[in-house]
Amino acid sequence: MKKEKIDCLLPWGSQAEFDRATAIVAAAGYGRVLPRLSLTQLKDTLAQATGAVTVDTGLGHLSAALNLTTVALYSTTDPEKIGTLGENQTHIMMSAAAPERIVKALGLVK
Repeated sequence: MKKEKIDCLLPWGSQAEFDRATAIVAAAGYGRVLPRLSLTQLKDTLAQATGAVTVDTGLGHLSAALNLTTVALYSTTDPEKIGTLGENQTHIMMSAAAPERIVKALGLVK
């Protein structure tokens, strides 16, 4: 996503998630770890986004509720049963989650 010049923002809710987000940004060489945000602040941040890449959490459902183009990544859960709902939702099983597929699903490249 770096070559597409996408501003990647990584939220977190626990120290372990903060540490993981920090490690991802360091390894990727781009992106920003957000400060701790309330749910309302996170909703406001998401509402300004072009799209979201989420894992199987409530943030994916929040993105969908905001009608945000969302790529939701799943590993062992079945998105047919508990996946995000609404327009502009793409479900990808982690085994098939190549970065190019995620960027394409967000509509950022043709």
